[in-house]
Amino acid sequence: MLRWSSARAEHKVALTQFICTDPAKKQYEKHRGKHHPKPWELEVQSHLRGLRVPVSADEALLLGFDGEGLAATAHFGLDDTNQQFMIWAVACAQRTRGQHLGREALTVALDLMSRTKARYELDCGVFTHVDPRNVASRKMCVDAGFEFLGTYEGYESYVRDL
Repeated sequence: MLRWSSARAEHKVALTQFICTDPAKKQYEKHRGKHHPKPWELEVQSHLRGLRVPVSADEALLLGFDGEGLAATAHFGLDDTNQQFMIWAVACAQRTRGQHLGREALTVALDLMSRTKARYELDCGVFTHVDPRNVASRKMCVDAGFEFLGTYEGYESYVRDL
């Protein structure tokens, strides 16, 4: 179990050093040029590293720490219409793979969204988009009760009631 907190300014260094993919950046190969074997992981890592902390009031960035530092994170908030929750990123540090910390991050995020929904008497669910090549995230979403809606702009869309 991780120690969870909302991202604050003092967490910026940990966030900019967060590695959730291997290799940590694109590699050069003679015949392929610069590429990454799992571009969806690199996209999430870049998203998280690029966030300004603290995030805006309609977003949340939860950071889970273990004895070695930042181990997992979840970034979510209200969508552009301010009517539904949206999960933009859930990730675990590469060094923690196999410990199900992504699932823990998703559970903590869903719990906070559920409490927020009840507190403000909101009528909403939660959406997320997953790269169709990301088998682990697709399984995690289905296991957490998300339903597949279809594919939009190259990403699979999922929804879940809170």
